[in-house]
Amino acid sequence: MKLFRCRASALGAVFLLFTLLLMTSFTRADALRLSADLNKDFPISALSYLADPSAVLTLDQLPPLADWQAAQANPLQFGYGEQAYWIHMGLEGNRDDFADSVIEVSNPLLNHIDVYLLRDGQVLREWRLGDALPFSQRPMLHRTFLIPLNDISSGHLDVVMRIQSETSLQIPLLVWKRQALVEHIDKDSTLTGFYFGALVLIGLYHVLIFASVRDYGFLYFGLFTLILTIVHASINGQAFQWLWPNAIYWNSVSLPVTLNITNMIGAMFVTRLLNISDTYPRLGLMQAIFVMLCIVAAAASFFFPFAIVTVITLVMSLVTFVINGIIVLVRLKDRYPPAKAIFYASFSLVLASSAVILSRLNIIPASTLVDNAMMIATLVEVLLFAFALSMRIAMDRDLLAKAQAESANAKDQLLDAQLAQNIRLDQLVKMRTQELENANSLLRKVSTTDALTGLHNRRYLDECLNEQQRLADRKAITLSLLILDLDHFKQLNDKYGHIFGDECLRQASERIQACVKRPQDRVFRYGGEEFVVVLPDTSIKAAKYIAEKILTNFRSEAVVVQGERVALTISIGIASRDGNERDIDVAELLQEADEQLYRAKELGRDRVESGS
Repeated sequence: MKLFRCRASALGAVFLLFTLLLMTSFTRADALRLSADLNKDFPISALSYLADPSAVLTLDQLPPLADWQAAQANPLQFGYGEQAYWIHMGLEGNRDDFADSVIEVSNPLLNHIDVYLLRDGQVLREWRLGDALPFSQRPMLHRTFLIPLNDISSGHLDVVMRIQSETSLQIPLLVWKRQALVEHIDKDSTLTGFYFGALVLIGLYHVLIFASVRDYGFLYFGLFTLILTIVHASINGQAFQWLWPNAIYWNSVSLPVTLNITNMIGAMFVTRLLNISDTYPRLGLMQAIFVMLCIVAAAASFFFPFAIVTVITLVMSLVTFVINGIIVLVRLKDRYPPAKAIFYASFSLVLASSAVILSRLNIIPASTLVDNAMMIATLVEVLLFAFALSMRIAMDRDLLAKAQAESANAKDQLLDAQLAQNIRLDQLVKMRTQELENANSLLRKVSTTDALTGLHNRRYLDECLNEQQRLADRKAITLSLLILDLDHFKQLNDKYGHIFGDECLRQASERIQACVKRPQDRVFRYGGEEFVVVLPDTSIKAAKYIAEKILTNFRSEAVVVQGERVALTISIGIASRDGNERDIDVAELLQEADEQLYRAKELGRDRVESGS
């Protein structure tokens, strides 16, 4: 300010003109009203971007918003490159709306993110984010980038970001209410904690087996699983958050390094399990050369740009698939039983790795399936490798039996060896059986959840009803059921499309769940647009109260999907059995609730019927 005070009036005029230009730079484009029923993804109508090929523009050099490009999709995808991109988001709200809102950039691999909060051209707040900076510098300590909007007064707010990264420029932008964000983080932390914990236990478990049996197949598989865990944690940002929050350089190279090491140990495991070195020395030599190339590729990560290293890693992953495919085909021709399981396991992992890398290269679009490809592939891998190792144990038994038949004359001499081998095999079978049980437990959790709404599915409903029937008979408690059906949902689907309808189902499930508070109460997706609520130890009067509460929730506010406001109503049927009635038949109870639902439909919908 001292400089401007000592300048001539002409310079003052220039400063005034510059200020006016800055104040009017961000006056175009729709703004997201934070007071509305927010969707998780930031709407593209309030989103625009500007390419900065030379990466030299500063905030005060930006052109008016009219010269920016309107966003065509969220996430924004720009592939690899050295240029920077400026992102603009317009927001409207009062102080409480801003304080209750958080913006998320959910790609944890972006290197540099400069964030500016502006009002009338004045910078209210700014941050420097990115995985090229220490983790502790983030305003909210989370694996992705969270931007709080607290202490912002009512009115219009411009959020401007400058993003530059050696990694793929995929920029998913989300806006959260704080409570929804906390719930999302809790759920995400629980699932990923369980997932990573299971992987670490499986990896350590196999390493300990190796310490006992000295079979390098177990060592390779254990190390493979542990390093693959680090790969997943690096991709998701947990590694930077928990393992090396201040190791900036290592964080920039850890992903290609660990991916190449994963390819290396995977090749060693396949070679060992399928006995390639002894049966096909040339293939064994090919694998040995590939292992050395993986070491070179991992070392190259420390010397070459990330984009080049990513291409190298992609090539190595594809080579892994080709070589392992050749080995497995050869062993399949030999009718070697574990080969088929190893092929599918390797294929699933390589395919998932390739999908992630291709997505980072902007060759294929980002999606939920791609984002979780490695987690899904790992679960498949656990089952298939367990199956392959079990087959190898069975083969060992067959070989032992054959040796006994051929060595009948030496039965006494071989008896001690046979007993020792049987004990070892029994121990391995128990170990593999326990691993299969753990994997099946994981799969059961997935199989009892509805993928669209996150509620329990119909399969789990049958189990729950049988359990509640036994409980009601034993303790003489009342059991009540609600069956709920969205009114005119088919017409809604026909008019707006299935994607719109799916979002309505998700929002409807959230509203129903919000009205069911007790831990023992369960909400299920029964099928289509029907839901079931199981209320143990709940009288018909209390069940009616809950049903009316759900009905009021749907009546009180329209559903907002893709900018469309749709009044969504629901019909509810109730059935209940008093605890003094013996031998409660849940099938009859479900049928009665269904009949009451149809009665509600016939009487005009948007109502509750209980028959009493």
